[in-house]
Amino acid sequence: MKELLLEDLDRWTTCWNRLGEEAVRQPCLDFLYSWRQAPGDWFDEVAGEFFPRAILWFEVDESPDSYYQSIKELHLANHVIWQLETAVRNPVEAAGQIVEMKRGIDAVNQARNNRMEQLDEIISSWMTADPDDRSVKRQGEPPGLMLDRLSILSLKLYHYRNYSTQSDRVRVIDRQRVELFEFYQEFLRQLSAGQIVFTIYRQCKTYNDKTNNPLLNRRIDG
Repeated sequence: MKELLLEDLDRWTTCWNRLGEEAVRQPCLDFLYSWRQAPGDWFDEVAGEFFPRAILWFEVDESPDSYYQSIKELHLANHVIWQLETAVRNPVEAAGQIVEMKRGIDAVNQARNNRMEQLDEIISSWMTADPDDRSVKRQGEPPGLMLDRLSILSLKLYHYRNYSTQSDRVRVIDRQRVELFEFYQEFLRQLSAGQIVFTIYRQCKTYNDKTNNPLLNRRIDG
């Protein structure tokens, strides 16, 4: 396993934002429209195509370590969501474009949640205690969610440092990120020592499931 460092999150964030705020956003929008040409619906086939296409589009180096690569992909999803969420708030955007962007955001979120669940599965294989043993302490927050929060805090830290004068918020975000990272490292230590276990909470997003949300089966004529 390749160990994650906060510097990794900072390096990826800086790399993907190196062209500047406006110049970075347009490739994300271009990717959205290109990605949408994939056959299928947003939340099944198209969401499943997000990572293979995004890795090529943004020229992301791949790691042979599945844990490390999955964290990088999770961070990439949050980066794309950040740019699309910013673009959709542009008051001059046409209504049709906003709808398309919001559907894209929903699909990236689905891919993001899939990656968090995959990270939970990877990390669950490191448990040395029996997860059914009720005498072992159980961690309530799954590790995939902790890694997602670290990713988002890293994006916030970058954007506040580079595009805001609110230095007090930079200090707050930086402290929160350091504390969460230390907590995550301690969680991994206890997991490998058999002192803690956790449950993989399956997302079961019914509103993205065609068998539970009949609206997803509708098609606009013409």
